[in-house]
Amino acid sequence: MAENSDAKTLNMTDKIVEDWIRLVERNLIPDMALLVLYIIVGIIGNSVVLLVYRYEMKGTSDERYFIPKLAIADMFASVVCSVAAIIWDVNQIKFSHNILCKLTFCGLTVPASLSLWLLQCIAVQRYFKICRDHTLSLKVRRIMVVFICIISVILCFPYLILYGSNDFLVDGIKYGSRCGRLKEYAYYEAGFAYAILFGVLMILTVVALTFLYGKVGLKIFQHFKSDKCKKTQASNSTIPKSGSEENTDTPIEDKDVVSDSQVNIDIESRENENNLGTMCKAENTSERNGNLIEMNSEKQHKIVSNVCTDSSSGQKAVAIVSNKVKEDHLEKETDV
Repeated sequence: MAENSDAKTLNMTDKIVEDWIRLVERNLIPDMALLVLYIIVGIIGNSVVLLVYRYEMKGTSDERYFIPKLAIADMFASVVCSVAAIIWDVNQIKFSHNILCKLTFCGLTVPASLSLWLLQCIAVQRYFKICRDHTLSLKVRRIMVVFICIISVILCFPYLILYGSNDFLVDGIKYGSRCGRLKEYAYYEAGFAYAILFGVLMILTVVALTFLYGKVGLKIFQHFKSDKCKKTQASNSTIPKSGSEENTDTPIEDKDVVSDSQVNIDIESRENENNLGTMCKAENTSERNGNLIEMNSEKQHKIVSNVCTDSSSGQKAVAIVSNKVKEDHLEKETDV
């Protein structure tokens, strides 16, 4: 009876474990489909970036140094991390290969940390370029890339020691194996501490990214704000005031009036000169009163010289000339 009850219990346990395994595998199908989508999008998107930088942006620029390398790292991460995650999902219950388990964790660690720290390098470069007005030399940029590659590989080594395949036991009976931290006490505690350390390191990297890009964004905002203020001041300075418009218009009108009056004076003076010339000829031909003719000629000569020299009082000179001409005609009539 005891043996029959133990057999029934074992059969029920086997059935429960098998149902649980099938449930886990069925629930992992959407996760694996999403990982396949990550692979496709990562390859296509980063390939487009590389092609654009290869054929469209042929000019060298210090700002473009890290972008192609980031595209390569992202493509590597999208493929390797997704494949490693699919392997881990497929062997969720039956991950018996110890070396493959260690390599799976390395495949998840190296590409992810490499991409994240390349983003950190880009943030540092932009911070020095925009906030400090300093350009990193090509040598410094190369050293940064080599350094983060070495650090990413070094961070992988603890997974090779502290992680591996563990048997999955139910009532002392092995039903499967899982990939994770080794169950031995020394390895398990060290693996737990390293997992915390790695997580804190990733969080600090994200905080540094946020800080650097926050400083860059603040600097750009201040720059655009100052440019906007300068444009506003320039536009205000170019708009004339009402008083200034009146002051600027008045002298222009005065200049126009003066120039017209000068032209009129010149024309009238020339006409008067012609009239005086004809009068002089008529008086010279007359034989009467020679002294009177000489006096009139002297007066006329003075009047003409005054007309030619006195340009500031041109209108008065014209009036004098016309009055004198009238007097001469009256004198001639009286003489006759």
